[in-house]
Amino acid sequence: MLRNSLYPAVRAAFLQVRRSPLRFFWVLQGVTWATVLGILPPAVIRGSREAAVERAEELGTDRIYLHDGPGEGPKLGWEAAAWIEERFKGQIRSAAAAASVPPLLLVGRPGLEGLGRELASGRWLSEEEISQGAPVCLISGALAREKFPGRDPLGQEVEIPQPPRRLKVVGTFRLATPGSRGLDSFGYAREHPLHGLAQELLEHLGVFTGDFDWLFDERLVAAPRGLLPEERPGAILARASPEAVASASKEIRTELVRRGFNPVVVINPMVQILFSGPVDTIRKMQRVVFIICLIAGTVIVTNIMILSILERQREIAIRRVEGATTVVIGAQFLFETAVHCLLGTLLGIPLAVLIAWLRTAVDPNGALHWIFPMAETFQTVASVGALGMLGGILPALRAAQVDPVKVLSSE
Repeated sequence: MLRNSLYPAVRAAFLQVRRSPLRFFWVLQGVTWATVLGILPPAVIRGSREAAVERAEELGTDRIYLHDGPGEGPKLGWEAAAWIEERFKGQIRSAAAAASVPPLLLVGRPGLEGLGRELASGRWLSEEEISQGAPVCLISGALAREKFPGRDPLGQEVEIPQPPRRLKVVGTFRLATPGSRGLDSFGYAREHPLHGLAQELLEHLGVFTGDFDWLFDERLVAAPRGLLPEERPGAILARASPEAVASASKEIRTELVRRGFNPVVVINPMVQILFSGPVDTIRKMQRVVFIICLIAGTVIVTNIMILSILERQREIAIRRVEGATTVVIGAQFLFETAVHCLLGTLLGIPLAVLIAWLRTAVDPNGALHWIFPMAETFQTVASVGALGMLGGILPALRAAQVDPVKVLSSE
């Protein structure tokens, strides 16, 4: 029975494309877009969340930037980084203060890990060297090759104009994530055609990405803050897990305001979107819309299949005369409905992937990423198939009840 009904069902389903292309198009609409709605949101949201966590240091999704706001009042000092790290232990992984006085990057704590750099050769600055302003420094590997071609930079001297002196190179560093070179401090691709538009939108929201780009300038020479004791930190960079960045930034700002400071606390906007309640609300709404589209698609398929049966009563009657049982006839149209739903899902899956790719391609934020959600795709296909088969029961029963004698005698 399965073989005798499956082949005619598949053949009849494809013949509908040639017979009534417009009707076939409307049959596929509900199923296709239900499939898209089942796959597209998890593809982008899950992909972006995974990228934000796995490539956090590169994309800047683990960063909390702080600097002094306008107005009078106490200002954040070099000790603020250590206080933040201690006060929010468990939430904040590290905190580092720095100031830019070209060609110097003044650092306030031992080590450059908190500033997105890692040691390439030599050693870090000691606590004593930082506080006393010892004439030592670290330079990037690229700057070392430029200033000392073919020579070991360790032990060499770098001359700076302000204050005029010579600093001994005690180490070289590199960016902890080389892939971040093409990104600004908020993870936006500098070479992307829409980078300028993204910056304008962020500035409209009060986020100025250029305020912190200097923190990752490899041409600045890292030197002890004690060289310029009167210079205040230009920024404090705290790091936390991407999931905790939004809540930690709010708590830090609340505590600093309570202590009388007026800080500006900024995080990657994508983090606030990805790891917040509104995204979970959107996911719930997406499921509701998915179910609505699925039901609508099933109703459309059912009604159009019933209309198709009314038009094909002569065909059904001839098959009955040829020996097809009511069960075989019903199974044929049930399978035919399933084929329509399968075609809808086969169109919906690549369409969802295409839209996800386009959405991430046009956005300059590197944290916006997509993956192929295997589990959600399987669930969507199973749901569409189950409801499609359910919607095919009524047309199948209608087809099985066609009386061949009545139909053929009327012609």
